Amino acid sequence: MKRILLFTLLNTLFIGGLLALNTSSNEEYACQTTSEAAFAVLPTAQLSASYAGLGPDQGDEPGYDTYQVIGAGWVTGAQDWTFQFTDQLGNVSTYVAGNFNNTLNLQNVTPDLCYGEIYDVQVDVMVGGVWCGFGPVVQIIMEDEPLTALQPAYCGETHDLYTIIQANYVGNAEEYNWQFSTDNGTTTFQYNSGINQWVDLSDIPEMRYSKIYECWVQVKVCGVWGSFVESCFFTTSPLPYTTLEPAFCGVPYVGNAQFYWVPGATEYWAKVYPTDPDDPNFLPLGPAVLHNITNVALPVVPLFSMGLTSGNVYAVQVKPFVGEQQGDYGPVCLIYYDVPPGMQPQIDPSSLSSNTSGSTLKIWPNPNSGSNISVDVSQMTSTYELNIMDMAGKLVHSAQYEPGDNTLEVNFEQTLAMGVYHVFVRNETDLLQQKIIVH
Repeated sequence: MKRILLFTLLNTLFIGGLLALNTSSNEEYACQTTSEAAFAVLPTAQLSASYAGLGPDQGDEPGYDTYQVIGAGWVTGAQDWTFQFTDQLGNVSTYVAGNFNNTLNLQNVTPDLCYGEIYDVQVDVMVGGVWCGFGPVVQIIMEDEPLTALQPAYCGETHDLYTIIQANYVGNAEEYNWQFSTDNGTTTFQYNSGINQWVDLSDIPEMRYSKIYECWVQVKVCGVWGSFVESCFFTTSPLPYTTLEPAFCGVPYVGNAQFYWVPGATEYWAKVYPTDPDDPNFLPLGPAVLHNITNVALPVVPLFSMGLTSGNVYAVQVKPFVGEQQGDYGPVCLIYYDVPPGMQPQIDPSSLSSNTSGSTLKIWPNPNSGSNISVDVSQMTSTYELNIMDMAGKLVHSAQYEPGDNTLEVNFEQTLAMGVYHVFVRNETDLLQQKIIVH
């Protein structure tokens, strides 16, 4: 009986050993198979041809861009992938793709891949919780320099100055620089949009209406600027006129009448003269009062400070300027100027402080979904107003607040449409502004 038990025990141990050996062999075989498959991941400089559009550009000097994606040939049972990059100085960086992802966007590689460099690339794969080891080295060559240009959709078109134009995306871009030429090449200027691949034409001080522009874009990656290589043309629309908003027309009294903002405007002239409201031509009944509005951050006509006589009806017209370009006076708006007894003059916007830099007003999130914003109002120590205008100059939000909290939370009754908006916060002495982008 003892012999039978001993034989059974030895037999069990022998079979168990074979099973254990077989399991070990299976794991080793899985990694060997995986390694062989991993070796096949990067057999040539053209990475995994199964991914459309990946691999080097087809041309005389093939190379990779930082926005391209490379892929590893799939391995059955793969749980994770690691890509390793070694530059010619021996600096190594690795990136774990994760989530069974056998593809890698080159812009995700840390440190950033740089143009004009050659990298040794290896791939490791995990199967059954075991990393199988890096496969053989395959070299990839990066393009000589980062290149971009204005997106074709904006070329050959006519744009208002409130248009946002975009350049082609470049992975790991640090800065974008724009160059514009007009007047048959006699006028050239540049604008740096920082990390943004887009630019609002109204933010460029030299931009004018009724012009034909040739546009180039260059980009910086790893501290190196690419060249201006490809340009295209677009035109800007004629300089628009402006007028008072309808809510300020035909009212018995207005202190500061608001008009529609013109993108890129550097100043406005307001013309105010007495007239007969029944005259279809609104001919003047007396001399006109002209007022130069150079504080363009707040598009209002300060009627109370213009020496008008109570009881008269006045025609009001506004003319925009963009640099040396002069627009036309817009349509007449009638003001029934009747100052109630004891009414005190309102603040003349031209007397406000020059503290109008967009960087002084902090708003977040920006870009924004259009449902709410948070505004830093810590500088407002007295009653203040918050006004928001769209790019056409229409007032979409206006409210008055008392000082207190450093942050003002504003929830909009209706979600703002996509676009760029101007936000103004002002009290008796200060005017702060900033742009927000709703997307």
